[in-house]
Amino acid sequence: MVTRLDQDTSGLVIFAKHRFAHTVMDQDLRQRKINKMYLTIVEGTFTNQHGIIETPIQRDPDSFIKRMVAPMGEGKPSLTEYWVEDTFKNFTLLKVKLHSGRTHQIRVHFSSIGHPLVGDELYGGMANDILQRQALHCFSLTFKNVFTEKMIDIKTSIPDDMLEYWNKEKDEEHG
Repeated sequence: MVTRLDQDTSGLVIFAKHRFAHTVMDQDLRQRKINKMYLTIVEGTFTNQHGIIETPIQRDPDSFIKRMVAPMGEGKPSLTEYWVEDTFKNFTLLKVKLHSGRTHQIRVHFSSIGHPLVGDELYGGMANDILQRQALHCFSLTFKNVFTEKMIDIKTSIPDDMLEYWNKEKDEEHG
């Protein structure tokens, strides 16, 4: 497996069938040559349609699983870019690009600015009846084919549970 997803995150991943391909793609991943895009639903609304969160991330010393924003000069550099796709009530659908690939990066960054992911109880998001997980989905991967050197762009649609949650909230807003 070349790319990974957090537990309870849906979406695309890259598997390499050959050791050579895996080695090259792993190097591409470390050099940020593989573009990963996510959709997420977060709590709250944004004043800007586009933004960047650039804060270091480290392990939470009180947890084996949890990560946290680190004091400046500590932790690993982490950059998350986002675009507002839609807003309703007190929720926002975002398109997110990872410029670094830290564990729980999207979840930590949005929680740190007061916008936890819907369903992400580990980082302060509220539970709900529809999503039994955090509202996070890797919908796009762009990378170079190791053998042909052609660019490959793969996309998938938003998963049913996130779409159901979004539509239910929008219906309640208008109904």
